[in-house]
Amino acid sequence: MSIARVEPIVRSVKATFSELYAIDPDTLQLDEKRLHQAALNAAYLALLELENRQLEQKLQENESLLQHLQTATEAVETAMRKQDKLVDRLCTVARGLEAVVKLVG
Repeated sequence: MSIARVEPIVRSVKATFSELYAIDPDTLQLDEKRLHQAALNAAYLALLELENRQLEQKLQENESLLQHLQTATEAVETAMRKQDKLVDRLCTVARGLEAVVKLVG
């Protein structure tokens, strides 16, 4: 399946996951919480699987992307380890992984 054919499915699953995530579990009864958690887990796992497939296809189509991705993730790891404060580490990881997402996206 091509990336272009998978993209609408990914958008749909992302939208579903976002809608489920936005539900406040504190407003649900116990049995509803269980259903909500099961649905949230299913949507999350589906999203991960679809995104993994997309990444796999992109990497197969563009071998140099793999090298750039490896370099970027190693840079994030190195930069994170140089930070002393937890908040600085978190910010470094967030910024670095945003760059990785842009690279892959």
